[in-house]
Amino acid sequence: MKQAIIGTIALLAGLYAGEWLPDVDQDFSFITHRSIFTHGLIVPVILFGLASINKTLAIRTFVIGFCLGAAVHLSYDLFPRAWQGFALIHVPTIGWTYPLVSWVWIAGSMVISLYVALRLVSGLFQGIVVLGVGAAMFGYTGLGEATLLGPAAAVAMATILAMAILLRRQASNSE
Repeated sequence: MKQAIIGTIALLAGLYAGEWLPDVDQDFSFITHRSIFTHGLIVPVILFGLASINKTLAIRTFVIGFCLGAAVHLSYDLFPRAWQGFALIHVPTIGWTYPLVSWVWIAGSMVISLYVALRLVSGLFQGIVVLGVGAAMFGYTGLGEATLLGPAAAVAMATILAMAILLRRQASNSE
């Protein structure tokens, strides 16, 4: 029971942090909105490294939640009103990227974030719970969004790609 409570709290905290992080750059003047550091795969990959070193339930489920939250946030960011200005990814010292580069960065980051989350899942039951929680987070986040169809398709496709990569990796490791 204690493990379930710890896992649930860590998962929910991770979801909140992952959904919040991409827009934290709006609150600080030293980083530009849609920074490559906050809107992408950098933090999920760093957290995966941390979860690979510290394999406790709390860390692992926090990282799973974080990556789910980040992927959900990015799925909506993939569909701005227009690919210009603050809709583009910003790279320090380089500036704003081209629309296609921004789109590929966000889409690829969604796949990587979901891959990290799924790779850390332990067992079928936890996998079902994680996918269900991710779907609930997507629906909750969508309450304030103008469109759902594009982001839903994007997150579904990213999930399928992440699962395919994971299954391929597992198949090659079992040979």
